[in-house]
Amino acid sequence: MRMMRLSILLLLFVGVHVQCQIPANQDHCSRTTECPIDLYFVIDTSETIALQENPPGSLVESVKEFTTAFAKKLDKVTHKGLVQISWSVGGLHFSQNWANISNITSKEEFINELKPIKYLGKGTYIDCAITNMTKKMLDTASSSNAKRFAVVITDGHVTGNPCGGIKVAAEQARDNLIKIFAVASSRNLEEAGLREIANSPAGVYRNNYMAVDLTGLGPVIVHSTIDRIYDTMLHLAYQECYPMKCLEIKGSPGPPGHRGQKGAKGDNGEPGLKGQKGRAGDPGIEGPIGHPGTKVSSSHSLGACKCRVIDQYVLIRPIICMYLAILRLSAISDKGDSGRPGFSYPGSRGPTGDRGDKGAPGPRGSRGDCGPKGDPGSKGTPGEPVRKLTNFSVCCSEIKCHLQPECDVMNYIRETCGCCDCEKRCGALDIVFVIDSSESVGMTNFTLEKNFVINTINRLGSIAKDPSSETGIRVGVVQYSHNGTFQAIQLNDSKIDSLSTFKEAVKKLEWIAGGTWTPSALKFAYDNLIRDSRRAKSNVTVVVITDGRYDPRDDDSLLNYLCTKNVDVNAIGIGDMFDQPEENESLKSIVCKKDGKITGMKRFAELVAEDFIDKIETVLCPDPVIVCPDLPCKTGNVSNLFNNLQEAKHPDTYTKAVATLAYAAQMAKLSSEPDKQRWTDLFIDSFRDIYSDMMGDPNKPLGLC
Repeated sequence: MRMMRLSILLLLFVGVHVQCQIPANQDHCSRTTECPIDLYFVIDTSETIALQENPPGSLVESVKEFTTAFAKKLDKVTHKGLVQISWSVGGLHFSQNWANISNITSKEEFINELKPIKYLGKGTYIDCAITNMTKKMLDTASSSNAKRFAVVITDGHVTGNPCGGIKVAAEQARDNLIKIFAVASSRNLEEAGLREIANSPAGVYRNNYMAVDLTGLGPVIVHSTIDRIYDTMLHLAYQECYPMKCLEIKGSPGPPGHRGQKGAKGDNGEPGLKGQKGRAGDPGIEGPIGHPGTKVSSSHSLGACKCRVIDQYVLIRPIICMYLAILRLSAISDKGDSGRPGFSYPGSRGPTGDRGDKGAPGPRGSRGDCGPKGDPGSKGTPGEPVRKLTNFSVCCSEIKCHLQPECDVMNYIRETCGCCDCEKRCGALDIVFVIDSSESVGMTNFTLEKNFVINTINRLGSIAKDPSSETGIRVGVVQYSHNGTFQAIQLNDSKIDSLSTFKEAVKKLEWIAGGTWTPSALKFAYDNLIRDSRRAKSNVTVVVITDGRYDPRDDDSLLNYLCTKNVDVNAIGIGDMFDQPEENESLKSIVCKKDGKITGMKRFAELVAEDFIDKIETVLCPDPVIVCPDLPCKTGNVSNLFNNLQEAKHPDTYTKAVATLAYAAQMAKLSSEPDKQRWTDLFIDSFRDIYSDMMGDPNKPLGLC
């Protein structure tokens, strides 16, 4: 009994001691603190969200159910008996643009405004959505002291950053004391984008939150995400609203601390004054004698000569190129080069020798700079009559078809000057590529689509120089996304007169990143590219590339729009979704139910594979005709060839003349005297005649070498 009395007295003493430590202003700590919260929902309704589940838009409806369940949970509550939490709710949804759901208001009004929204179904500009969220939360706040939270529901996929990027927009929100939770709409997500949206630490504001689980038989709302975010917001609001000093209790002094570690070494002092100049050092040891330099061959001199010629005579590059290329080959003799001199290493230094005799004069210096222009000279005597190329008649009989062992010259000319190549001709052919530029394709895959178009046309030869001509190949391109965004390279564009201009036009196409309106794109291709510019004798082929289902707001009856227009249609479907029967039926409608017209592939990279380019080349040009220019051995009369050059100046005649020059130089290299001199004279006379016919005095380029 005595021990019990002592225990009671001890407890009373402790209670009095603790009571004495409670601050005197404890009244406000015992009162309930008001803590208003503004919660803002930002919902992604772009194409990548809307088309994840069938029918299109079903995932958006599931996200709306998630948001409604979240809003219904937001009742007034007294947290830990100390903080009175009240809620106000607002929100917006977004794609490339954004639309307001409601300003910050009661949860009942917010839920009513949420019900009728429909998905926007275009690209994804998350940065603009967060920027507008920040503005709305500041403009329509429920009270000046409200704590600000936001829940952004998206897949993290971005098609553009016109508002400065996600990091900039999220940082602006944090500067305005908005705490952002990032929630994935489903398991199809871009984690890096979600982490850029969420506040730090990611373990609190990201934490693998997901709105809808699509892995089962049907969509399931993830209520655990709602509970975890709700509890986190209550805890954070409690920390901000309840005065922490109410929890303070002064403790007893702690024990003395241990002696601290030795401090770090101090910084270096200021530099001292500059010292006096020291004495000069001893002379260094003489270095070894250098290795002898390499001998300059005649081919190097010719290379320098070539540069000077090309700098001054750009307009006749093919002739000068040919001339110097042949001279380069002619400088190669059958005898091998002499070996490199051996190395000589110095021995010990000998005694100083006697003074030598005066050396011989040095080599002649290089040509000086041009002087000032002189006065006009007197009129010269009349020139000689035009000399005919009589040497040709002497050598014509010697130019026969025995080029097989000397083909190195012709190959060198082909590689150096780009002439004499054979050309592939596919007849009158109009090709239109219809390529998907929607958000789900992505920038990298859209670039692969453009590379596929360019690589395919590279295989088909040259493009018609005149788009109104009845022969040759014409190519058009339509890139499509949602309605009103279609862009085209026209079949009859007068600016597209070569392969290079077509390539430049394709490279300038920019990814649209919106919805997918494939049926309307087919109608656009025929109405705007084919119908009014169609040629009477040309075959028209359309190649359609797409990665997924089209937007249900588009008119599906247009899928077979080209089937009655006498157009050959081929479709390329990319991605796993084409394994589904309903999507495969869409492709069949595009190609008019014809067999062998559909190609499926898993990845866009397969578009540019060599074997697939070979396949599509055969489809577009099944019966090509190969046309090669005449070589000298096919030329019947060389004398007439050069006479025709003077009269007609036709490009074909010019090409044959240049090739014949190459043959004459090759024979000059291979022949022995006196034939060697005859072929050399023939080459020089021919060069003089062609150069004088095209440019003027031939002694200028010949004098350079």
